[in-house]
Amino acid sequence: MLELFYYCLLAVGLSCLLALFAHLKKALTAGALLMAWSFSVIITLLSGIGGFTILCAVFVFTILADKIGKRKTKREKPEVRAPIQILSNVGTGTLVILICAAFNLSMEGFFLYACAMAASLADSMASGIGILSKKDPVCLFTRTRVPRGQSGGVSLLGIGASLLGGLIIAGFHFIFTENLLHSGLVALAGLIGSLADSFFGTFLQGKFICKGKESHYTEKRFCHGKPAQLTHGYAWIDNNMVNLFNNLFSALFGLILLLLIPIP
Repeated sequence: MLELFYYCLLAVGLSCLLALFAHLKKALTAGALLMAWSFSVIITLLSGIGGFTILCAVFVFTILADKIGKRKTKREKPEVRAPIQILSNVGTGTLVILICAAFNLSMEGFFLYACAMAASLADSMASGIGILSKKDPVCLFTRTRVPRGQSGGVSLLGIGASLLGGLIIAGFHFIFTENLLHSGLVALAGLIGSLADSFFGTFLQGKFICKGKESHYTEKRFCHGKPAQLTHGYAWIDNNMVNLFNNLFSALFGLILLLLIPIP
């Protein structure tokens, strides 16, 4: 019982340190900070230091990719992330760990968690670094060029960044499991998730025209305080929903891989 108490104390303490780091970086709203802390405690309790390390890697490298893109493109300061963004990027990983823990499938849960988080980091790095591409990205599914920043477009730089994101999570997975084959599958799941994000962004995400003084493209339902005109996709599917879909898709892809190649 005493060991369990100390383990819970460790999980809470590490999560507090991560939350403090996020607070100092002014990366999350108060609600998002509380949600991220809660997810971190659950992840650390059920998957140990390995799960916590992967969560930290996703957070740190996402911030780094955002800063690189901002510095090179002179973008405005990145928005502070809200609870919905934490839910869409970490919620799936937390859910699969909870479900697998209920069935005493810790190794399988850690693998599926890594797959979902690999997709999350792969997409974040593709968005943050891919925008540095000198050419406009191409939509893989329509084979047409789209403006930088528009959902659905990919570039060679963006694909390379997403692959790097998947490899980073795969590397941490290997450190804690020493299973090279399944760590490689984690990297693959991350890349597949990033490409799935492009698919969902192309065909499902709502795209609008802002009817202001000068009409322009936007992915927000409201522009200048007025509803924007929907031109494509579904109004209720925004970038956060797309991120959630790609994480779920990667976890499902990982589950299929597990059925084909079980963990020994």
